[in-house]
Amino acid sequence: MKKIKLVLAAMMILFVATSCESFGLFGQGGIKGSKVKAEILSIANQNNIIIGSALRSYYGSATNTLIVLNIVIDGAVVPGLAGISDSAHYTKGSVDSCKSKMTSVGLLLGNWFGAISCNLDKVPVLIQVGDDGI
Repeated sequence: MKKIKLVLAAMMILFVATSCESFGLFGQGGIKGSKVKAEILSIANQNNIIIGSALRSYYGSATNTLIVLNIVIDGAVVPGLAGISDSAHYTKGSVDSCKSKMTSVGLLLGNWFGAISCNLDKVPVLIQVGDDGI
């Protein structure tokens, strides 16, 4: 009976240690690149809508096409300028800093300048399984 309890406890510890990726026990930790990309694009789209709304008061309804065009172009360009990889994991501090820069610099100077000012730090790992690793 003691052996069964010991094996079950070891299996439970192993399961918890391998499934808690956000804690960084055996996983990478940090924030996955695909989630970072979605958050950055959401901020870029908000910036486009705010700027487009301000321009609409001066130039009329012709700016609707410009807003849609900017959203499509930013969707393709901004993640590349920010250096976001879908499979990488980034530190929470660098992601928060990038989101802050996209909100301020991206709104004032444009989303491309906001994306260039982002400096995302990847989470260091001992063994990386995936694109660049084993």
